[in-house]
Amino acid sequence: MLTNRKPTAATTAEEIRRMLKTGGSAEHAQAAQRFFKEAIKSYGWRTGDLRRAVVRKRHEILKQFDLEFLLQVADNLFTGNINEEKNTAIFLLEDLTDKLDDPEFSLFKSWLSRISN
Repeated sequence: MLTNRKPTAATTAEEIRRMLKTGGSAEHAQAAQRFFKEAIKSYGWRTGDLRRAVVRKRHEILKQFDLEFLLQVADNLFTGNINEEKNTAIFLLEDLTDKLDDPEFSLFKSWLSRISN
């Protein structure tokens, strides 16, 4: 018997990862490497397409959950090592900084050690 479980930030992040994996282009992922000095892992999304998809996802998430949940999703995504996962975390929170305070910015500070490019 299946139960209707309420999504968690981790399961929502996994759902987003699946979207990222299926929406990219292997050709573009390979071409994107030329912009970076070090090797990166990429799903091959164009930035504009990624931003539009993430903004839609942000609206979906905020219809059901609060900003704290969105922050948890972003934090979960920022632990990944794929370029678009970290970009997605940032795009999820883009334009919301006026609603954030010291605890959230402390979280962002913790992300600095996870930046690789």
